Amino acid sequence: MAIRSYLENGKKLYEVYVNGFDSRGIRFQKRKSKIETLKRAENIEFELMRELAKKREEKVPFRWEEWFDECMKRMKLELMPSTIAGYETQLRKWIHPHWTGKDLDTITKSESMT
Repeated sequence: MAIRSYLENGKKLYEVYVNGFDSRGIRFQKRKSKIETLKRAENIEFELMRELAKKREEKVPFRWEEWFDECMKRMKLELMPSTIAGYETQLRKWIHPHWTGKDLDTITKSESMT
């Protein structure tokens, strides 16, 4: 969150820099440069700050590992430990490596066949 002035070819220009973290905790950085007026730089900074605020508040979809761990926890309340161990072993063996790090809403039907 900064506006910095600098000289380029004898002309005073401004640069806007905004950083923060989104709702998942991933760093968000935006930088705009070669802005001719301070007022325009302030408007751009305001827009970038709004964009950052939206990213901070957006709903975070489950990732495969998070959803899988939550399902295993819930099944432990109702099923026998041997049943859960079987499910977990098979899922970790066949599906888990392919979907690690993917958001659940990005996994398609065609990916479930491979």
